[in-house]
Amino acid sequence: MAIKPTFAAEVLEDLTLRFINPAKLKQHLLPLKGQIVMVTAEKLRKHRTDDQNRYYRGVVLKTIADHSGYSGQEELEALHYEMRRRFLPNRGRLNIPVSTTALDTVEMTEYIENIRRWAAEELQLYIPDPNEVEP
Repeated sequence: MAIKPTFAAEVLEDLTLRFINPAKLKQHLLPLKGQIVMVTAEKLRKHRTDDQNRYYRGVVLKTIADHSGYSGQEELEALHYEMRRRFLPNRGRLNIPVSTTALDTVEMTEYIENIRRWAAEELQLYIPDPNEVEP
């Protein structure tokens, strides 16, 4: 599968596009001059943030690991995989859960909240909110 470059743009009032990096777009289009191309437009999704990832790994997973007696990096990775398996959809025939790197900010928040709710119900474990812990 070929990598498809993407170019962010703002849709203006007159429905024209103002590209964020027009030079990059122009460079990509040069070899396509004279050809018909496929253009797809969709709302830009903001990928999960570094803060979300730090909270997920440093607070959510760590709290569950500590509660469960897990301490090593391999055990944390296994716990991460288990949470993905439980709470994220699978991709492909091999039933491999989606990576958290593919989540946007809203999806990551929902994923974390599902884990926190599960921990409270199944483990009787309180995981602090992001605003209750130091970054």
